[in-house]
Amino acid sequence: MKKGDIFVAEDKYKTPDTALHPIIFWKEHSNDTFIGVMVTHGKSDRFPDNIPFNDEKYYSKMENDFSNSYIVGQALVKKNEWGENYKKIIGTLSADGITLIEKEIINKSKPKWWATYLKDNLKIY
Repeated sequence: MKKGDIFVAEDKYKTPDTALHPIIFWKEHSNDTFIGVMVTHGKSDRFPDNIPFNDEKYYSKMENDFSNSYIVGQALVKKNEWGENYKKIIGTLSADGITLIEKEIINKSKPKWWATYLKDNLKIY
């Protein structure tokens, strides 16, 4: 995969704990991990740092409807094995999409595991 590819899990891999949201591939992180950004469907009191990502200028190709999309305001560390099962690419970011993620997420914080993000930001663990 390359920076800006948007991928989802095939239905057979989706579970309540994993693979429910599309992921934007950012870069390789280590031999076993990569950095990604989660696409989600809204902003809420629990996730106030979600960033609107619904403008068509952010995509150069898209199979799904992202008209009500947000991105989680945190780069995430994901296991390569996670990505190996979920490489159904549904879209690609435009230069504007890559610039927004660099400006609002990548340049502002270090990548975290999802559980660490939840613990640090939501105080639910």
